[in-house]
Amino acid sequence: MPFELNMLVFQKEMPYNDPEVREIENAAALGIATARGLANVVSTIWRRNLISDEVWTQLRDPVERGDDKVTGYGWHRGHGFFYHPHPTRKNAFLMLHGGHGMQNLVIDPYNKVVFALIRNGLLWDAKAFKETTAFAESIIKKCCS
Repeated sequence: MPFELNMLVFQKEMPYNDPEVREIENAAALGIATARGLANVVSTIWRRNLISDEVWTQLRDPVERGDDKVTGYGWHRGHGFFYHPHPTRKNAFLMLHGGHGMQNLVIDPYNKVVFALIRNGLLWDAKAFKETTAFAESIIKKCCS
């Protein structure tokens, strides 16, 4: 299926139940996952040492700070992630990877905690993002302080 205007991220809603949209072979956008499965991907990478400590050291720090055209916010970013200040460590960051519809993966590379939240919202929402990071921060503070 060719790219169509209804696939733009700036629209108010995304018709995921439209058969033409579901024909697109993109598991990341079709909701074919669970929060547990998504978090388990990163957890398995840690448990099996599929990424070296040296690479994790590089990934855990942002490369730049810049404005994002989709969200309209300035972010620390790099390596395919956005970065959010760590709730318990100074000069440290949580790694974030979000999907269209506010699906979020939050990675704490210091405590090896992974938080995944799957929502069925169909657009980027600042309030939902703040709820996600607040929830992840509260979990990290309780389990790792």
